Amino acid sequence: PKNTYYIGAAGTKPGGGDPDFATLKAACDSLNKMTFTENLTFYITSDLNEAENIGLAINPSPYTVTFKPYTGIVPTITFQKATDSNSGPSGAWVIGIPGTNNIAWNDMRTTRNIIIDGSNLADGTTKDLTIQNASTAHRNTMPFVLVGDLSNMTIKNCNIYYKVQTVSTSGN
Repeated sequence: PKNTYYIGAAGTKPGGGDPDFATLKAACDSLNKMTFTENLTFYITSDLNEAENIGLAINPSPYTVTFKPYTGIVPTITFQKATDSNSGPSGAWVIGIPGTNNIAWNDMRTTRNIIIDGSNLADGTTKDLTIQNASTAHRNTMPFVLVGDLSNMTIKNCNIYYKVQTVSTSGN
């Protein structure tokens, strides 16, 4: 595979083209099937509104897979669902279990060498990427779940928000 990919809305690829993937889920689904021959970088080029859970379980060793905002972009990834209909982990981005529709506990995989770097600068320390669940996400689950045999997993320079679901009660 090529070593640089883009994730985002139509027309947001550098130079005005369409990114390789419209959603983070589509990128992760593709990654779960890849054979790795070099380091890969996935640049986020716009806000992402993820309707489905994402499962990512890869071992690109000795290579790495990096997710980060493209230079000058300050994106937000919002997970809408954050639960699984297959009694899987209650998390929006589940690292350690692949999944395209259902993310199941009995499908944990060895997962290595993933970097989620929220800085939109090379070797930067700015916190430009926000990762959050929607306030209406079912069961109020966290944006990330890390499970299984993981190593060399880095999440840095990110704003991660857990939004509490609005609860209303009534009674007589």
